[in-house]
Amino acid sequence: MVPGEIPTGQVEAATHPPKPALVSLAKRACIKEIDQILLSVLNAGRKEVHAAIEKILKGWPGVTRDELWDRLRYLRDRCSQVCKGQTDWSEEHLAILRAYYAQGRAGAREGVKKLRMLRPDLSARSIRRQAAELGISTGSGRARPWSPEEQGALLWGRRRKARGKNS
Repeated sequence: MVPGEIPTGQVEAATHPPKPALVSLAKRACIKEIDQILLSVLNAGRKEVHAAIEKILKGWPGVTRDELWDRLRYLRDRCSQVCKGQTDWSEEHLAILRAYYAQGRAGAREGVKKLRMLRPDLSARSIRRQAAELGISTGSGRARPWSPEEQGALLWGRRRKARGKNS
């Protein structure tokens, strides 16, 4: 056997080079460019989001798909917290909202349509949220629980007699 030769049957442990220190995506120099791409598809459909992620993966090789999805979720959460309540409501728009919501659900639906025509930057959800904050929402509130008689009628097709203490 020659010195330095590994005898047959004995395998030396493979040594791998140490992995580079992991740097979070938020601390990388390219975060502004990546955020700009992700913000452009923040409310887009599934295909657009996947295309943007593929574009980032090709442009920045060290970034992983998991990091991008985490960053996208972070941006969505941050944007939804920051963007809520930033709409300035004029008295005219509030009067329209109150007038239409006073007519019931059909009126509320028409009010949302009218306000969206006047202010295209408002979403239907933000209009309904504003109505709820004003206390003029058309929601029926929390449903009451079913009574035992109603449950019996639903389950067995008949009215169940209420049991008294003597029966």
